[in-house]
Amino acid sequence: MKWRPRLPGSLRARLILSSVLIEVVLLAVLIVNSIRLVNNAAQAGVEASLAQAVPMLNAAAIPYILQQDSVGLQDFLNVAVSEHRRELSYVVLTNLDGQRLATAGMPFHQPLPSPTRHIEQAISEGIYHISRPVVLAERTFGTMHLGISTRIIANTRRDLLRQGLMIAAIEVLLSILCLGWMGIWLTAHLRQTIDAGRDIANGDFSRRIPERGAREVVELAHTINQMSQELGHQMAALRASEYEYRVQFEQCGAGLAHIRADGSWLRFNEQFAGLLGFRNHEDAPPPADCWHPRDQHQVLLALNDLFDGAHAFWQNELRCLQADGGYRWVLCSLSLYRQPDLNAGYVIMALQDIARQKATEFELMQYQTELESRVAERTHALAVANQELEAFSYSVSHDLRAPLRAIASFTQLLIEDYKDQLSEEGRDLLDRIHRAALRQNNLIDALLDLSHVSQVRMRQQSLDLSALARTVIEELQASDPKRQVSIDIAPSLPAIGDPSLLQIALQNLLGNAWKYTAKTANPHITFSAQPSESGMVYQIIDNGAGFDPAFADKLFKPFQRLHDKTDFEGTGIGLATVTRIIRRHGGQVWAESRPGKGATFFFTLTIGSNSP
Repeated sequence: MKWRPRLPGSLRARLILSSVLIEVVLLAVLIVNSIRLVNNAAQAGVEASLAQAVPMLNAAAIPYILQQDSVGLQDFLNVAVSEHRRELSYVVLTNLDGQRLATAGMPFHQPLPSPTRHIEQAISEGIYHISRPVVLAERTFGTMHLGISTRIIANTRRDLLRQGLMIAAIEVLLSILCLGWMGIWLTAHLRQTIDAGRDIANGDFSRRIPERGAREVVELAHTINQMSQELGHQMAALRASEYEYRVQFEQCGAGLAHIRADGSWLRFNEQFAGLLGFRNHEDAPPPADCWHPRDQHQVLLALNDLFDGAHAFWQNELRCLQADGGYRWVLCSLSLYRQPDLNAGYVIMALQDIARQKATEFELMQYQTELESRVAERTHALAVANQELEAFSYSVSHDLRAPLRAIASFTQLLIEDYKDQLSEEGRDLLDRIHRAALRQNNLIDALLDLSHVSQVRMRQQSLDLSALARTVIEELQASDPKRQVSIDIAPSLPAIGDPSLLQIALQNLLGNAWKYTAKTANPHITFSAQPSESGMVYQIIDNGAGFDPAFADKLFKPFQRLHDKTDFEGTGIGLATVTRIIRRHGGQVWAESRPGKGATFFFTLTIGSNSP
């Protein structure tokens, strides 16, 4: 197991420990470097001492060696060692055979120490051992063994180490004090920050840190205060949004539920629980089992398609299971809610109670069945009535016309063949009988036309009413070419309807205008149209006899006349025929007039498109 050092838990302790370690390392480096410098200086000092002492001793010892004066050489070495005791510890001279000639500073028979290899060894031993040849004119006379004292250097290094350690201890102590005070100051601000962070984490976003002290501390406190304020606003908005969502979820007026991807309930509101009859989603069966057996399969397919991304919305009318084992008709809507990471979150199920609607639909179906039955009965009755009407029309057309034709024909023969044998009164009576027969024949024609208008099958098509009106006017002018009537027909008045029926309507309307302007000077007839919100309103205007507007409603009823027969001929069926034609086209017809001021007849056609 790998060992890991345990660090103090306090930031202040860690700061002090780190600073002390750094100080110790730096001081250790400084001391080691100082020792290295001292050693270098010691080496240089030894070399300098040797450079000064060896030539001097070499020059002074050679004469004694040449004269083989051992006593003098011994005395010289003793004097030299005693005078330079601080620098020289001992001096030993040997000949070329290694025999000692003289010794100073150590016993004569004491073995010579080995030469020193490192200055550190010399400092630790207090003496630097070195050997140098005794040379004169490139002739070697022996070897000089020297012991250079290093006690001064050792004492100097010892004093330096002692002072360095003292300075290091003082510096470490001062650092600990300074860093301890700084750590107390820093941790005090950090403690405020920690306490504020803990309060913010607990939901107290009103907590603020005093913004004082160093610039960095002020910036940190200001940033945390801003963050706390912004978090407070966001949390308030989040709580409001969550409350709004909860209110909408619970009071939306429809049953809402959320279904997890594993097919289990996540939640549902009270309306949903009321529709199912369960108090909460823990008591309810799984979503897949809440439906009529005939509806379960399509619900499962819809849920799988939603979670697979095949659909985004699904809706259908289903039967949901009740707590009592029954079923209720509901309108089920499914939609998928995705998480912000685009993963499927849950399916939103909305249920609307349509039990009453379904009951109403069932009643409507019953009513529709009953209505269809009644319509079939009425259609059959209408077909029978139409057959009877057709038989009546046939009877009128054939059985009633034959006597009238006989009466008209015989009276005409009497007038033509026996008018000379008849008195004036007799001729007048025959003429009246003839005219009455013709009027009765015209009345029968009008009644047949009225019946025909109600029964004929309509053929709708686009047409030009202006062209139909011109055709009718040409027929009227051909029937009475001596009359001079001013005609003004607006060009290209479009409409959609049955051309035969609309021509009959125009024949009656324009025929009335032609008839009731017969006694008017400068007669004038206008056919035009004007747009309205519901479509085109067609109008036929004349400056004829007019009528009392109080009796306008009687105009469009059969056999209703507002003028005497002696003034204007007619059957009283024409405007009734117009009314039926216009109503079959989904329109209306009305009139405006004043006696002696002419009349205006309006009509609309709403079947098809006759808009401008």
